[in-house]
Amino acid sequence: AVVCEVPLLFERGFDQLCDVTFCVFCSRAEQKKRVFQRKGMTEEKFKELRRHQFSVDQKRKRADFMVSTQITQSETEQRIKRLLKKLGVA
Repeated sequence: AVVCEVPLLFERGFDQLCDVTFCVFCSRAEQKKRVFQRKGMTEEKFKELRRHQFSVDQKRKRADFMVSTQITQSETEQRIKRLLKKLGVA
């Protein structure tokens, strides 16, 4: 199995190269909080990033699995590991 993290997977059509896709997501508020932890981030840059992204609903229609990251990083990793195991690749 090969796992790739591609920020604009669906938006750029790279999902067509994948056998299985996961979409990890969080609330807009949490996304903004995380993005603003990056050095040099501004409101204008954040709006530009969001402009290029599909909505969670659009991604939900394309993804095979949806994984909320509104939980701890450890819990998110465990959830993904369980899904990979279920698929027989972990």
